[in-house]
Amino acid sequence: MGLRQRIVLIAMFASMAIVVAIALTAGRSFGEAYGRALSSRAVAVADVLAGQINHILLLGLELDEVVGFDTECQARLAGNADLDYAFVTSLDGRLIAHNDSTLVGTQQPFVALRSSLGRHFEGVIAVRDPEGTESYAAVRTVSDRTGTPIAQVVVGYAAAAVDRELDRLYRDAVLVGGVVALVGLIALFASLSRFVTGPLGRLTDEVDALREGGAVSLRLTPQGGRGEIPVLIAGFNRLLDRLHAHEQALVEARESAQQANSAKSSFLATMSHELRTPLHAVIGMSSLLASTELNPKQTRYVDVVLKSGQALLALISQIFDYISIESGRFELKFETYSPACTTKETVHMMQGLAASKGLALSLTVAENVPRTVRGDAHRIGQILANLVGNAIKFTPSGSIMVLLSATVPQRLCWEVADTGIGIPHEMRERLFEPFTQGDASMSRAYQGSGLGLATVAHLVDAMHGVVSIEGGSNGVGTRIRVEIPYGADTEG
Repeated sequence: MGLRQRIVLIAMFASMAIVVAIALTAGRSFGEAYGRALSSRAVAVADVLAGQINHILLLGLELDEVVGFDTECQARLAGNADLDYAFVTSLDGRLIAHNDSTLVGTQQPFVALRSSLGRHFEGVIAVRDPEGTESYAAVRTVSDRTGTPIAQVVVGYAAAAVDRELDRLYRDAVLVGGVVALVGLIALFASLSRFVTGPLGRLTDEVDALREGGAVSLRLTPQGGRGEIPVLIAGFNRLLDRLHAHEQALVEARESAQQANSAKSSFLATMSHELRTPLHAVIGMSSLLASTELNPKQTRYVDVVLKSGQALLALISQIFDYISIESGRFELKFETYSPACTTKETVHMMQGLAASKGLALSLTVAENVPRTVRGDAHRIGQILANLVGNAIKFTPSGSIMVLLSATVPQRLCWEVADTGIGIPHEMRERLFEPFTQGDASMSRAYQGSGLGLATVAHLVDAMHGVVSIEGGSNGVGTRIRVEIPYGADTEG
């Protein structure tokens, strides 16, 4: 639906609401005024009829001797078409005269009037006949020469008369309002076409052409005249000027970043080769040298060279792994593997390092762990190696426990708990940042790059998992928890 149709539709609904509101308000006022007018007319007719009855009684006649008064009731109603009945009733409720002469001698039909018989009562009350028809009756009391009530004159009109007039008023109001609203909508439609939707349509066509062309160097055609549309076009062209300038700056920045990234990748590849090649030679030759006959002093020197070379190679590998992970130059390989076997292999690989420090390294696998799942076993092992390696590094004595369990829905949970130096609460969030340890003294006391937990955080995030850390500042140890979802097509 176009803008013009929507505006016209809104205007149409608004016009209908206004017409209905006016009709309801006018109808309510008219109904009240019409009801008051009918009541006043009924009261006037009742006064006339009561006055005539009083004149007749002054002539010395008794109430029962009054005859032919039905004709007077009929005559009064003939001049007031909206009034429905007029009658005279005695104190016992018997009809003395009625505009319908066949009812004379019967009981008056309104129960509400019986309570007013025998006392002076004058006014307009709502009454209901035995059939349930509601009406409004003007009542006037007729008294004898001593002032004693002897009869009542009742003139009334049906409540439906007001409803009929209201219905006619509503029909006329809706008809007139509809014609006025239709004329207004036609004028509004023509004005919108000329001054709003026409210029906006041309503006939309040019914007679509600009979007399909994809070049922000294009500009919208200025439209003459005064008003919001020309201002909108001028502002849009200024926006396109800024977008064009930003696009040029982004292109230049992207080209510079690509060149820098290419240079960095080339440098890293070269450095990886240039550093690892001589290190492999140093480690290899040191291993060969250690296998020859050496005296104790030479053996100690060779052992220092070998361990230092291996530590340096591990550090370089860790740095290059982190750089490749951070830059996104790695892919997760989803394949079927056994979480328990992968965890056991990693823990077994770290047993020697733990034993060299006199630490007890244990593994517990919960019974609810699936036998096989789909995921990247190599990256899982890398995460565990970093976590267990960190625990060994920062645990002077005691034990390290690894727990593997499964949680709902379809998540594997690894927990690594140690009895090491602990982590202050304020340092826990920062530990997942690269090149970060608990404080500067740790960097001196515990050798390392500070990339282990940063690498873990990147890998866990890539697998849509979560990592959390708990620990105390008084040597109570550290517990790191990693949860990683596994493939839905698990076999067991």
